Amino acid sequence: MLRGHTSAVYSVAFSPDNTRVVTGAGDNTVRIWDTASGECLQVLHGHVGMLLSVAFSPDGTRVVTGAGDNRVRIWDVASGECLQVLHGHSFDVYSVAFSPDGTRVVSGSVGRTVRIWDVASGECVVCNEKHRRSVYSVAFSPDGKRVVSGSADKTVRIWDAASGECVVGPLVGHAEYVNSVTFSPDGTRVVSGAADATVRIWDAASGQLHMILDTGGCRPTTVLFSSDTQLMACGTTQLGGLSVHTFKFDVWQLSGYEDWYKVARNPVIYRLDIHDAALYSDFVDALSEYLGPYIKKVQPALNENLIRVMLSYVPHASLEGSEADVIGTLLEMHRCM
Repeated sequence: MLRGHTSAVYSVAFSPDNTRVVTGAGDNTVRIWDTASGECLQVLHGHVGMLLSVAFSPDGTRVVTGAGDNRVRIWDVASGECLQVLHGHSFDVYSVAFSPDGTRVVSGSVGRTVRIWDVASGECVVCNEKHRRSVYSVAFSPDGKRVVSGSADKTVRIWDAASGECVVGPLVGHAEYVNSVTFSPDGTRVVSGAADATVRIWDAASGQLHMILDTGGCRPTTVLFSSDTQLMACGTTQLGGLSVHTFKFDVWQLSGYEDWYKVARNPVIYRLDIHDAALYSDFVDALSEYLGPYIKKVQPALNENLIRVMLSYVPHASLEGSEADVIGTLLEMHRCM
């Protein structure tokens, strides 16, 4: 547990070697932490607005930050010194990222702009304002030749990083603003998460929609691929009564390009009141009988009266077929969505 910020934390990122974590918060500060000890190594002061996005450089020596003061800053990780202040945005900077070679930074702003900056000079080399509303997320392709952006105008666009021209898109289909976008590690796909409670996977060359993943009514706030492209993860939030939020983290198994439409959510979480010991025994027996090959682990939830059941890859048929119905009827369970 990393404690020190005095306001909401809006962005976090690991260093490439996983030895550091950088966090940005509403207290206008950036903090760099040691992942082994939890010690705060640096507190970076300079922004005069809440920190909305943070990212490490590919070599781990620098950090880039975007904030509500319309500024992008580049910092030295070892000394905490601010190396560059990038001026140009007129509104809050919601997303920042380094290019794979560390020589450029891309930023997206409430002012509808996507900007690409030269790290050494601090010069803005590309400025694009094709989105019609705020740009919430930006990312470089693995080869650094393209940039993807997601916007409140409900579209995704892919840009040429040298010219700033839109080469693919706008990709249309989301019914609400797009919160998060990124490329797959091989650069062939783009994933987008939006407030319409869906995640969409697109072909990065043609813009063809490959898949729509349902997040169960929750709004995706961040999306990413695993390094081997076999998993796609999504963090979501759902606003409930009296401003209570429900947070969850879904992971999808992508079993191969041809089999994407057989994808299933993982983990699948069932919730059960276990005051009754006999009911708990029936619960485990039922899972073993019907879904035994897929059980990953059974553990207590934060609420001691609940049990969380983590299932590894489960085909849609198993979730929607008679097996799930039998368990639901027998134990009066329901999935936590």
